[in-house]
Amino acid sequence: MKRTKLILLAALMCAPVITRAVTVITSLPYTISAPGSYTLSNNLTANGTDGIDVNASNVSIDLGGFTLADAQRQGAGVRVSSGMSNVSVQNGTITGFNSGVLFFSGSGDTVTNVQVLNFSLLGVFVEANNSLIENCTVVGPANGGWGIYIYQCGSVGVRNNQVSECNTGIYTVNATSPNALIENYEANCTNGLSLDSGTKYQGNVTTNCPTPVSGGIAIGQENG
Repeated sequence: MKRTKLILLAALMCAPVITRAVTVITSLPYTISAPGSYTLSNNLTANGTDGIDVNASNVSIDLGGFTLADAQRQGAGVRVSSGMSNVSVQNGTITGFNSGVLFFSGSGDTVTNVQVLNFSLLGVFVEANNSLIENCTVVGPANGGWGIYIYQCGSVGVRNNQVSECNTGIYTVNATSPNALIENYEANCTNGLSLDSGTKYQGNVTTNCPTPVSGGIAIGQENG
C-alpha cells in the first residue's frame, strides 16, 4: 500500500502544471468572445471606434500599465455587453473616448487601478450588480459628463477613487439594493455626489464642488 501511494505521489509531482494562456491584444478594435485572460503589450489607439468589446463572461483584461486611446472621442474604451458577468478591467489608462468603461446588465464586474481621462460623456458606467470600482482616477472634460455612474443595480462598491472635472463626480440612480461609496475624493465638479435613496456613503471628501452631496444616506461622521 505504501509503495502504491509513493508511486501515485511521484506521478503527481511529475505531472505538467496546466496554466491558462494569456491572449495579447495587438490592435483595436478588438472583440473578446471567449472567457479567459487578456492583456496589452504596448499602447493601442482606436480610430473613432470602441477599443475592446466584451461579449463573454469570466474575462480578465489587464492593461499591463499601457494605454487605450482614441483621438476622436467616439465609442468606449471597454464596452461589456448586457448579460455578461465576472469581467475585470485593471492596471492601465483609457483616454480620449466618448466613455471609458461601460458595464451593462450583469454581475460581479470590477474596475481597479485604471485611469480614465479626457472622456466626453461617462468615465465608468455600471449597470451590473455586486460590482466594484476601486483605486481609479477619473478626469472628465472640464465640468462635462459623469465620472462614475451607477444605474439600476445594487451592492456596488465604489472605494478609494479620485474623480475630477466632471458635471457630477459620482452619480447613482434607482438602486435595487444598497450601494456603498467609501473614501472617494471628488474635486472641481458641479456636483460631488448625487445619490439616490438606496446609496450609503462614508468618508468621502469633496473640494471645490458647489453642491458637495445630495441624496444618499450618510454613515458615520467623517464625510467630507
